[in-house]
Amino acid sequence: MNTFKEYWKVQQGHEIFEKKASLSQAEILEIQKKIAEMQKKGFNSDRIISALQRFNGKLSERYKAERAYWTEVKSKDTELIGEAGEELDISKYKVILSPNACPICREKTQQGSKVFKGADLEKAGYGHVPPFHPNCYCIMYPVE
Repeated sequence: MNTFKEYWKVQQGHEIFEKKASLSQAEILEIQKKIAEMQKKGFNSDRIISALQRFNGKLSERYKAERAYWTEVKSKDTELIGEAGEELDISKYKVILSPNACPICREKTQQGSKVFKGADLEKAGYGHVPPFHPNCYCIMYPVE
């Protein structure tokens, strides 16, 4: 799995800027664990995000905690869609682009026409399938 720093890249024009306060793999795993624990207890997203702000100093600013939470939730959603597809013996997936999809999403999905394979879901790190970037709203779904 890549570090948070490698995933949280921002492109403006032809320049790419990396966030300086990166999370290590261990921190990402702890954040994922914290989210899962709180979801099991039935806490809503607002409460989980507030807890993340206190849990890791790098997420103390609300927008950073929100970005981490929603990106991890989207990542888990994609994982569950892959598991469901596997159970149904489906190995191809497409992406529904957000109505306001960014250039990154449009490029990675070939304007929503690209067919992803089950192996794409199993690649390590972020960005191979939704979420393609922080706060990505694209949705992956199985196709026959």
